[in-house]
Amino acid sequence: MAQAAKRGEGFDVESRLPVSASEMKSAVTWLALVLAYIDMKWPHAAAKTRDSLTDALATVTPALVDQNAPGRADDLILREALRQYALPPASRQLAGATALALFWATPHEAPVPRDLRGADISQTMATRMDFRGRQLAGARLTGLDLRHEDFAGASAAGASFKGARLDRVNLRGTDLSGADFNGACLRGADLSGAVVTGSRIDGADLTDVVLTDSARKSMIGTPIAPKAASSPCR
Repeated sequence: MAQAAKRGEGFDVESRLPVSASEMKSAVTWLALVLAYIDMKWPHAAAKTRDSLTDALATVTPALVDQNAPGRADDLILREALRQYALPPASRQLAGATALALFWATPHEAPVPRDLRGADISQTMATRMDFRGRQLAGARLTGLDLRHEDFAGASAAGASFKGARLDRVNLRGTDLSGADFNGACLRGADLSGAVVTGSRIDGADLTDVVLTDSARKSMIGTPIAPKAASSPCR
């Protein structure tokens, strides 16, 4: 900072860092660089060249991911996510396990994929995720602590929340039809406007849940009694 001041360099008002340091913070990430490179080469490359390009980059990128990172995807899954879904410009539609693999490989540069249908999130989740408006149909979120998450407007029909902690979670307007809440803690959760028809609640704790009587009657199973010693919220 002293050297920057001597050079007469300006300082960022918010970060209080020299302009050069602020520029370093916004440096291009490896994945962004790879995608930009492919976009430049793709239009004029032959089919064989395109195949070799995605193959090489999908092979080297997993080696740059921290091997001990929590929730790190298997190299083969990550390679598939890159080669089949992320790298080819026309195929950048991520879904399911491949989307999660890429997300966890680049946690500081990739947004949470919108389409997580059928993904086993219980095997990969290691930090907070924003589930608002996401496609979660058939996804597995079993046994997870989701107390700080927001699912408003998500589509989670048939998803499994078995044994999960969902106390005071925002589930407003979420499609939860056929979802599995067996043994889950839903104490104080807001399900106003949610579609819960056919969702299973055996052994779940529904104390103080925000839910209409008609919606509650459309659910299947028997929740535990309020303040029961066997509550999954304990």
